[in-house]
Amino acid sequence: MREHYQQRDRLRLIVDYRRKFLDSLAQRLLDPVPAGNCKLQTLRQYYRLPERGAHTALGDVQTVADLMAQVLRPIAGHRGLDTWEKLVAFAAEEWFPSRIAFGKHKGRLIQEARKDAELRGWLDWLAKSANARNAKMGRWYLRQLEMAAARPDPTVFAAPENESEPERGKATPSPPSDGGEGRGENSPRSNFAQ
Repeated sequence: MREHYQQRDRLRLIVDYRRKFLDSLAQRLLDPVPAGNCKLQTLRQYYRLPERGAHTALGDVQTVADLMAQVLRPIAGHRGLDTWEKLVAFAAEEWFPSRIAFGKHKGRLIQEARKDAELRGWLDWLAKSANARNAKMGRWYLRQLEMAAARPDPTVFAAPENESEPERGKATPSPPSDGGEGRGENSPRSNFAQ
């Protein structure tokens, strides 16, 4: 009996690790998250993936497979994340959401600091914060702005920006077969920046 419980506990650890990894990967690839959050059923509905029995083991596994194949994999491929090792390294890198989650600039994208001196000043202030996590976040945001200034905008958005109600349809981004950006008639949600 003890062996049964040990095996169950090992499986729980594996499932918990994979869930955390998938959450982290989805948040990073979809940043800023167009669906509002990265809950599995929210993403399934937003990307119009098939219903597979919500909150059942098999249904959730099938939904994760659909999400990976139809949404995350094309975005990852566009970013050059074409091996498992690259995906794991990408998910493990230091990262903060591009949409500020707190303070007087809550909800704003850090990219806006390129043109907004007040927001840029707030990020400078954040980088000097006495709170270690806030200071780390501020320094990371400032590095992102510096790197972005040195190159064209490489951001891959999972949904069009500034659209109140984007066109709805199948959310199955077509992988580029001709070297294109992966925008097919069946992929209204895959708005890859050029």
